Amino acid sequence: MTKYIIFVVTLLIFTFAPTHAAIVGSSTDKVTVTKLYSYSEYGGGDVVFAITTVVPGCEAGYWLRPTDAGFDRNLAAVMSTHLAGRPIIVLAHDDQLWSGSPGKYCRVDLIAI
Repeated sequence: MTKYIIFVVTLLIFTFAPTHAAIVGSSTDKVTVTKLYSYSEYGGGDVVFAITTVVPGCEAGYWLRPTDAGFDRNLAAVMSTHLAGRPIIVLAHDDQLWSGSPGKYCRVDLIAI
């Protein structure tokens, strides 16, 4: 009986435990920016972009928030690599989706050239 109770409690814990957000992308796989959209007012000037490889959870691409401390540097990296056709590495938060689209754009955490 004790084993049954432990089993049921364990099952309930794992069934109702909140899912954890993750940083998605690859720290080694470089991708190319295919589209770049800059909004003048939405979100105070949000920027969204798409890449060559679909990342599960971020199927539409990524977004940059202008109030983030690294916004200017990240935007410069995205723009310069896009214009030059050079690849980058992007890591993002899969639990911070952009509200400006039904597509899944994840908020950028890191960009590496």
